Amino acid sequence: MEQKGTSKVATVSSVGEWKSDSGVLYYKFLYEFEDGTKLTARHIKNSPKFNTGEEAEYEIIKTTQYGNMGKVSKVGGYNPSGGRAYKGRQQSWSESMSITRDACFGAACDYYAKLGGADVKTITALADRFVKFVIHGTPEKDFEMWGAEHKNLIHRNSVIKNVVKVADSEDDCLRYAMESIKYINQ
Repeated sequence: MEQKGTSKVATVSSVGEWKSDSGVLYYKFLYEFEDGTKLTARHIKNSPKFNTGEEAEYEIIKTTQYGNMGKVSKVGGYNPSGGRAYKGRQQSWSESMSITRDACFGAACDYYAKLGGADVKTITALADRFVKFVIHGTPEKDFEMWGAEHKNLIHRNSVIKNVVKVADSEDDCLRYAMESIKYINQ
């Protein structure tokens, strides 16, 4: 029953709260659009994402006895709440590398912590090996957030952080990481 569209907000009003099974509190807002569409959307913040007169994209996810339930976002896919819907965001190569170096340094610290510690030079040498694994074959460019190449970096960072928990040597860390990536990409 998914229905998507773009229209200006005619009215928006708060219609209560909803608590998820995990305990997250959401605030519900009823949006009425100039094209006649009505839907209730849940937001983390207690304020509507769009006000009367602003153009928004909407998506009806389901219809219940209480009406249409869905989501609203800025025209073009940007979600003002900062959620995953902001498809157009670019992350620079420098930002990606800073995040990668941080994750790999943390993984190297975790690896040596389980062995009783190491000096910074030893830790950074392993972190450098991890960085080379993570960025292997990835072109130096700015990434569309959640695009395939960016997801690949995220997966490789995550794998490195996990394999250090079980590997018995530096080489095993990288060997396990490569096997893990093959498993993930099946």
